[in-house]
Amino acid sequence: MSPLWMPSSQDWHFDLISALIGAGLTAGAALAMYAFRAEIGRAMQAARERATHVRERLTMGAQQRYLEWLRGRVDALHVLHEGATLPELYIVPEFITPPPHPAV
Repeated sequence: MSPLWMPSSQDWHFDLISALIGAGLTAGAALAMYAFRAEIGRAMQAARERATHVRERLTMGAQQRYLEWLRGRVDALHVLHEGATLPELYIVPEFITPPPHPAV
């Protein structure tokens, strides 16, 4: 057996059986990828989202990391954490300012 960069002593010839096996495997792989294209797309989207999250975590400051941790902790500790998330339950209060005092 000679290395690949050395010229072979035998002449090259086309092998039909190997070509058919290769074509069949390629067609099978293409059909499998076509059949699972939705799952592959979801996996790629999840990988993109995870990479974006990691990039954001690496570039955020200590205060942002603490606030993210605090939100997760409070969300896990509230009474109805199994039924709903805290943002779904929390109603932001609306403060209505009184009208200004009339000038004297």
